[in-house]
Amino acid sequence: MKNLILTLIVALTGTVVHATGSLPETDLGKVYGTGVNNNPTAKGYGISLNAGVYVIGSEKSKVHGTHYLVIDKYVNDSSRFFALMVSQNGDRASVGQFYMGKKIKNGAAVMLSPVFIDNNGNLAIESELSQRAAIIEISLRADAGKVRYPYLLQGHNGALNGQLMGMRASSKEPIRLATGPSQTIFRGSNSDDNLVVSGSSVTLHGESSMQQTFELVGVNGDGGKIAAMLSGEFDTMGEYMTSDSAISKVAFFMRTSSNKELFVIASPSYRVGQYSLKFYSPQSRSLVDFFFPGLE
Repeated sequence: MKNLILTLIVALTGTVVHATGSLPETDLGKVYGTGVNNNPTAKGYGISLNAGVYVIGSEKSKVHGTHYLVIDKYVNDSSRFFALMVSQNGDRASVGQFYMGKKIKNGAAVMLSPVFIDNNGNLAIESELSQRAAIIEISLRADAGKVRYPYLLQGHNGALNGQLMGMRASSKEPIRLATGPSQTIFRGSNSDDNLVVSGSSVTLHGESSMQQTFELVGVNGDGGKIAAMLSGEFDTMGEYMTSDSAISKVAFFMRTSSNKELFVIASPSYRVGQYSLKFYSPQSRSLVDFFFPGLE
């Protein structure tokens, strides 16, 4: 029996093994690997999406993309990540999708599950609460090195409206998640719509003719790229900010390829995981500011 085993090893690996010696680990690994197909579910053939910007487009029309997918690794779990999908045609008022991504199918695919604000004001992941969650599955195509979109996106339970979409990494990175706002005053779509950042609090002026104040609480670690917005107010007697524990909106901090800063406020819409996005850019300096700066 011993000689039969040695003969089998020699036949499979092409390596002569002496009866008095130990089996080399590399040859033993080849024996175990014999007969294993090179499919994506096998160890070493999984999908991995790094933090950054990806371009999404229709499989029918591959020339131009339709959306960006901005990915940021999840600090509390390295196997997961946050993702924000925004339209390439978006302006200062747009609609976006907020997802939590994780590997499925033994690492052969990634599932994007909508992240929404539940009735208790907490961030929740739809796939953890429903067996019919509208998720997006991302897989790596077998001919990935020969096509414009190496990643394939499939929607389940109504996601993507049944369309097949493709995805590729963006070479230009037109937008990226940034670490917190560095500016103080941001301006919205009109001159009366302003946002003022003061420490960890944000005040909106001119929105619905009412002043609104929020406390920013980091969702993804100390980096501050994503923050929950808790409704609050300033206690003039105590001289400090007070805030609710319930999340009302979500904030994203971004920069464009030209290094322009963006403060994005995402307000929940009627569809799970879908948000109305409002973009604020830094207030530009006037000619008076340029010629007569306040600090010298």
